[in-house]
Amino acid sequence: MRRVLSVIVVALLAACIGIAPAMAAPGTRLTVVLADPDAGRAFVNVSGVGEVEGYRSSAVIAQGAREPAVFLGLQPGRYSVQVSFDDRPTVWVAPDGRSLPRTTAPPPLVEVGTSPVSVGPVTVPAGAGLTGRLVDSAGAPVQAMNVYATAQDLSQPTRITSGTSGAFGLSGLAETGYTVEADVIGQRYRLVEGPHGLVMSRTGDPFAPGLALGSTTDLGDVIVRDVFADVRATNQFSTEIAWAREGGIVNGYDDGSFRPRAPVNRDAMAAFLYRMAGRPFFDPPAVSPFVDVPPSAAFYREITWLASTGISTGWPDGTFRPLQPVARDAMSAFLFRYVSVAGHWRGTSQSTTAGFQAPSTSPFTDLTTSTPFFREMAWMSYRSVSTGYPDGSFRPSDPVQRDAVAAFLHRSRGF
Repeated sequence: MRRVLSVIVVALLAACIGIAPAMAAPGTRLTVVLADPDAGRAFVNVSGVGEVEGYRSSAVIAQGAREPAVFLGLQPGRYSVQVSFDDRPTVWVAPDGRSLPRTTAPPPLVEVGTSPVSVGPVTVPAGAGLTGRLVDSAGAPVQAMNVYATAQDLSQPTRITSGTSGAFGLSGLAETGYTVEADVIGQRYRLVEGPHGLVMSRTGDPFAPGLALGSTTDLGDVIVRDVFADVRATNQFSTEIAWAREGGIVNGYDDGSFRPRAPVNRDAMAAFLYRMAGRPFFDPPAVSPFVDVPPSAAFYREITWLASTGISTGWPDGTFRPLQPVARDAMSAFLFRYVSVAGHWRGTSQSTTAGFQAPSTSPFTDLTTSTPFFREMAWMSYRSVSTGYPDGSFRPSDPVQRDAVAAFLHRSRGF
């Protein structure tokens, strides 16, 4: 009670001698006026520095609507003003309205006092452009999901465009070094300088093309490097083969080729599945479970791992027949069992093989419900791992080719 009375007395005394109670300053206004009504959408960002460091505010101005960007409630202090456009470089704004490169250090600061401040009109220079055409080693256009230009000094936003027909164009770039990348054949490739010109590659130091504001630099034809010496970026299953190579599932041959049309032998299939499983720790047995696979055989670890998991049981005569090509029906059985024992959802209710019931009618014209491995081949169709051939057949006895195996593994990777 005594404390409350003291507060009342102090307040009354203050009123008698004319002392106004302390109130928070309402702050003042900063107006940023933009020129260039034909420029794209604009983003204006204001940030406090020093004593007003906590202040952050942004405004978006639509294209063609060049109303000023107004920021309210600013306390006296210094502020940085940054303006960026969809189609122009990001710049700092000086107190006199000049636009300065984003790399200017330290950035210019606008002094705000107790009176409203207006800056501008601000004119942002037209950005640089970058065009090119992605092609394979034979000159055919390569489709790109996205093409990116990222400032190496991170002073500018990343520009993104598509390159669905091979050709691409990027705008709004600054006069700084850019790393150019593209999503092609399921991988992120970057622009590098090869011995015979510019290429898109998975490896190598980025090449930064020279840019000038207000003009466009054309890179011409940029070759997307072959996945293997005999697998171009536009070949059938190039995405799947690139994925298998990136994951260390396939290595190719010593001459740099992949030989996509070659049949896959049973020992190589064992190696592919072992690698796809993540190369699990496995101590191969001293005595082979197969009469034709001695411990010194190529892929002995992989073949015996396959047997230990039940993915392959071999033949009734105790052989594995490692150099025999894998038929498409046996490959279906391998994949079905692999998903059951080593797949992503193994042992859970989300497993795509557990409880799978073979359909009463065949999804392929050359299979019947009594065909060996019918359930496994029907699962391949049900899960879209294989769509068969255009004539509706599956051709179960045909040897499976290396490019098709890469596709089958890629499609079943998340099961």
